[in-house]
Formats: sequence, C-alpha cells, structure tokens
Amino acid sequence: MNITSITTFNVGPFNGRHTFKLNPLGLTCFLGKNGSGKTTLFQAIQLGLLGKNSPFFKYASFRGLSSYKEYLKSLINKSSHKSSSIEVAFSETQNGLDNLFLARRTWNSDGVEHFDIYQNGQKLNLNEDFHACFSTLMNPVAANIVTGK
Repeated sequence: MNITSITTFNVGPFNGRHTFKLNPLGLTCFLGKNGSGKTTLFQAIQLGLLGKNSPFFKYASFRGLSSYKEYLKSLINKSSHKSSSIEVAFSETQNGLDNLFLARRTWNSDGVEHFDIYQNGQKLNLNEDFHACFSTLMNPVAANIVTGK
C-alpha cells in the first residue's frame, strides 16, 4: 500500500480544502512549528481509513472526549463550524494489477459521519467496518503499524 495524498477540509488547523501529496518513493517528512498540523495529518490518515478503530480516537478519552461523535466534532476547524472531511488516496498492486483507492470520510457539526471508498473510480460496497477490509489491502506488518495493532 502506498498512500499518495491526504486531503483535509476544515480539519483541525486546516481551514478550507488542503491536499498534501506524498512522495511516491516512500519517504515523506512533515516539518513545522508546534500547532501547525503535523499530528493532524497523521490523525487524518488513521481517521480517514479506520474511523472508530483509529488509535487517535481510542486515546481521545484522555482529552475528555466521551464519544466518537464528540471526537469528530472536536476535529472541525473552529472557523467553519459546519462540516469536515478527509480523503486518503492510495495505490495497491493486487494480482499484478495496479489499483487506485480513495477513502472519503465526511462528518457534520452533529458528529454524523459518512464513509465511502472507491477503487479505480468505482464506489465499493463495504460496510462501515473497513478495518478488516483495509488489512487485506496491505501487508500485515504495514497494517499493524497503521492500525496500531
């Protein structure tokens, strides 16, 4: 699995739409001052792909967030107050064929979310528990790193 880009819309310190393209050679560094959004990008990858299974959500209770809805609402940029979204684009070779995937997670100020995933532009019919499906798209070692298992 090769993550090619992360797009945020009104997430954390990122007001509006921001796309971050990652190095196709496999090494990307995020540099910035405290509070500039470095951790938010890692959070966006995990939330975008894993939703409630994101390790960032699992540890949100330390920040006093009691539910997944509260966690989602806490991520909406304070200037927007309406909705947020995360898109994670990645590629994966399956059976010798290159496939492009896009995972899109959106939510509103009530914490109501919607999740879709596309393969080569076609919307896939997956249930909300994408974690099991996600693990099959990448090697087990990488899956454990990303999912925190």
